Amino acid sequence: MAQSELIEQLLRLNDNAAQRDYLQEQRSRLTNAVVKELKDRAIQLRLQDAQGALALSALIAYAAELTGCATHEGYALWAEAVIRSLELAEFQVALTKYDRAIAIFRRANDEVSQAIIQISRLWSLESLGRHEEAFAAATWAGQILEANAMWLQLGTLTMNVGLIHNRLGNDQKALEHFEQTLTLYQRAGAQYEVWWAQAEHNRSLALRNLGRFEESLAACRNSLAIHQKLGNSTEVARAQQNLGVT
Repeated sequence: MAQSELIEQLLRLNDNAAQRDYLQEQRSRLTNAVVKELKDRAIQLRLQDAQGALALSALIAYAAELTGCATHEGYALWAEAVIRSLELAEFQVALTKYDRAIAIFRRANDEVSQAIIQISRLWSLESLGRHEEAFAAATWAGQILEANAMWLQLGTLTMNVGLIHNRLGNDQKALEHFEQTLTLYQRAGAQYEVWWAQAEHNRSLALRNLGRFEESLAACRNSLAIHQKLGNSTEVARAQQNLGVT
């Protein structure tokens, strides 16, 4: 059975007990790749169904019990932390989960996973007022992501640091980070063009805050053009609204 088929069959089951029984049956097939994909699915699901995503993270934890693999437990904690932080605003609980996951990946000498976790972990630190810790964590993670040429992830990390500066009223620093973000997303490739549009949107807002209105308009038009090209109607409407404000 292919990895994707295993996952789809698991997710089609509506009953938690049936899902657990299925995981028991497929125990020998619960590889790192399968469990990592389940983690990614849970993080994606949070946007539509936070409670369903939490339930999926609990299934990942159960899979970790079945396999006895610490890395699998790390994936379960990672998924739960993202859901609790970004969707449920349970920042302290999330931070505890993040840190437990990081400890697991540290013992496994997996610096890349530790670095990627920091991308969303920053928001728990920021929301708890621990800004200097957030900046220090981002600096370390950025070095790892750059060394591994992970430009998309490094771009998102850089964007999040810029958003923290924006919340703190540091508009110039925010702009500098948003401009770095755009460069990194472009380096990641044209397949990530929608991310270029997000970077241009953030640049537009920072430029407007700095009173650089013509440049802000130009950045907003760039964002609008990309979304129009990609057919993202909701984002087109938002960009048009920002043009009106600017």
